[in-house]
Amino acid sequence: MTVFTVRCLRVAAGVFAYFALIASASADSFVGRNANATGITPPGFYRGLPHYQDNEPSCKLNVLRPRNIICAWDGYNGADDVIGDAWVKLGFSSDNGRTWLNRYATGSNADPITSIGQQFAADPITICWAGGCGVVFIASTRLGAGGSGGGVYMQLLPEFNIDAGFSHLSEQGLREVQLASGGNFLDKIDAIFIPNFDDPGTVEVTMTVEKGGGETETITRQWPKGTIVVVYASINSSEQNIRIFSTRSENFGLTFSPPKQVATTTGLDTGVALSAIRNTVFYGYRQFSDDSGGNTDAIYGAVSTNRGKTIGQTFPIVENVCAFDQPTLPNADNPDIAASRTNAFVSVSNNDDFFALTYSARRLAPDGSCLSEPFDYPSDSRIMLVTSPADGKSWGTPVPVAPREDHGFQFMPTI
Repeated sequence: MTVFTVRCLRVAAGVFAYFALIASASADSFVGRNANATGITPPGFYRGLPHYQDNEPSCKLNVLRPRNIICAWDGYNGADDVIGDAWVKLGFSSDNGRTWLNRYATGSNADPITSIGQQFAADPITICWAGGCGVVFIASTRLGAGGSGGGVYMQLLPEFNIDAGFSHLSEQGLREVQLASGGNFLDKIDAIFIPNFDDPGTVEVTMTVEKGGGETETITRQWPKGTIVVVYASINSSEQNIRIFSTRSENFGLTFSPPKQVATTTGLDTGVALSAIRNTVFYGYRQFSDDSGGNTDAIYGAVSTNRGKTIGQTFPIVENVCAFDQPTLPNADNPDIAASRTNAFVSVSNNDDFFALTYSARRLAPDGSCLSEPFDYPSDSRIMLVTSPADGKSWGTPVPVAPREDHGFQFMPTI
C-alpha cells in the first residue's frame, strides 16, 4: 500500500513551498525536492509582471487522476499592471507536482469581457469532484475605495483529456455565490463538495471555457450529483457584529440557496471551517472576545444532518481559549521589527469515522493565567487538536499535537 500526501506551506507574505511525501507499507519513506509551484504561464494567457508575491494557496488532487494537482492562490503579478491589485491565480501539475503551469482566474480587469468590476480577489478555496474542480474566493474593493460591494464567487474548472498544457480549463466568467449588501464585506470563506449518497446520478452542466489566445469552446459535462456548501463571514462596517452564513448549490453554482445564518450570537464570529462525513456537515468557527464581556475567546460548532439544508444550534467545543492572536504591529515600517500576523482560526477535517479540529493556543503562565502580551515568554503557542465521532457533537479534550517544553511558536495549522 502506498500513501500519497500533498502538503502546502502557507506563508503570510511571500511565495509558498510545495512538497510530496510518499510512505510505503514497508515503513520506508522519503521527501522529494521542493518544486516552485508558481510554475510558468503559457503563451496566450495574461502573465503580468514577473517576480511578484504569491501566497495563501489551496490545493486538491484530481479525484480520478491523483497525479494531477490543482491549486489556487493570491497572485500579485498584475498589481502594478492592468489588474491593479491582487487576483486569484490557478496552478496545475500533471506529474505529481514536479512541474507546474499557471494562469489567472477570470473576472479581473485584465479581461474586459469577463471582468466583474472588482479591485481584488483573494482567499481561494479549491474543491474537486469526478470530472472537474471549482475555486471559491472573495472579490471586492479596498477600504480606501469604500470597502463595500463584491462578494463570494466561484470559478469552474472542467477536466479535459489532453496530453499537454492545462488539464482543467476555466469557465469564461465567474459564478456568483453570494453578493455583499448593506455595506457589508464578505470574508473568511470555506467550501466543500458532498456527493449525493442517497440518490446518485449525474447533473448536466453546460459552459463556455477559455482555451487561451482569445479562443473559447462551449462544452457539456455530466458531473456527479452532489452539493457544494460554501460558508462565509459577513462583516459590517463597524466590525462589532460578524455573522457566519452558509449557502448551498446542487447544480454546480448555477443557483445557490438563500443563505442561512450559522452563528446567531451577537459576537465577533469568524474563521469558519467545513467538513462532512456523508450527509453530516460540521461547521467549526472561532468566537472572539468583545468589549461587552459577554463573549469570550472560544471555539464553537454547529451540525447539519442533511448537507446544509438545515443547521442545528451552535454549541461550545472549547471555552475560554487562550488564543494565539498576533495583530499587525504599529511600527511595521521599522525594519528592526518583524512579527507574524495571525489569528487562532480553526481548521477541520475527517477520516470518515471522526472529525478533527485544530487551532493555535498560547502556552499558559505557571499560575494558569493567559498572558496577553504578544511576545512575553511563556506566551508562545502550540497547535491543539480535538476530535469528535461522526455525529460532530461529542467533542473531547484538546491535546497538543507536538508538545514541547522549550520556547517556540506553532501557529496557522491546516489539517
